[in-house]
Amino acid sequence: VVSHNQMPKVLDEVCEMLNKRFDIPMTYQHYEVLLAGHAFADNIDRVNQICCEIRDIGQKLTARAYALMIKGFLCKGNLDAGLEQTKNMRQQGFYVPPFAVQLLFKVAVEANRLGDIFAACVASDISLPHETVTFAMEDCSKRSDVDLAVKIEAAVRAGSGSLPPAAYDPLIKLLVVSGDNRALALWKEMREDSNIKISEGLCVGILARSADSHFLRCAEEVSKYCRERDIMTIAVYSALMKVYAFCGFYNRACDLYSEIRE
Repeated sequence: VVSHNQMPKVLDEVCEMLNKRFDIPMTYQHYEVLLAGHAFADNIDRVNQICCEIRDIGQKLTARAYALMIKGFLCKGNLDAGLEQTKNMRQQGFYVPPFAVQLLFKVAVEANRLGDIFAACVASDISLPHETVTFAMEDCSKRSDVDLAVKIEAAVRAGSGSLPPAAYDPLIKLLVVSGDNRALALWKEMREDSNIKISEGLCVGILARSADSHFLRCAEEVSKYCRERDIMTIAVYSALMKVYAFCGFYNRACDLYSEIRE
């Protein structure tokens, strides 16, 4: 209770009383509570002191202790301390839980340090959960950071061999709006992967971005797919007309209008 209420001084006093007054030895569970309490209070010096005490008595930090420290520091917005304990956890051979990696990336995005944290995770061999990859891709898309998105894609493919299905949406939209030809290969991959659901909304989104970047070839590939799947809706036609108009092909835009009327 004291730990969760972020009262580290009282927490130390309680542990000392249990140990000295009631002769209750300190166990790893007690140390876990201590570490959590001081991490949630962002008390780095005391956390380091407790870690040294644990090592001095011949004990080792548990996976739960690391997870609690990571959560505590990150909940206080201390990105560097959270990253340090994440790296320490991995160096000790523990698997870093998905919630910890996700929280690490969330705080990194808020601090505008996604690139630094991603590089540190790769260097420390920290696995990225599917939710984290998708979250990172969405942030890259919002900030139009193609370079980082491509680095994340390469790292994920090198590890698991494929992107999580939900990550394709923000990635292809980013590549298309940037006029990057890598979008064509990604679109082909999406069409051939039965695990990836291509909706009308996604097609419209890609077409709208193709108009902004004058990416005619991509737009025609998407419209071809829509015709093959018989999903040439009014929204798809409108987006494709916008592409032709933005690219200066006004006659082709007018032809689409005639096609709609028919």
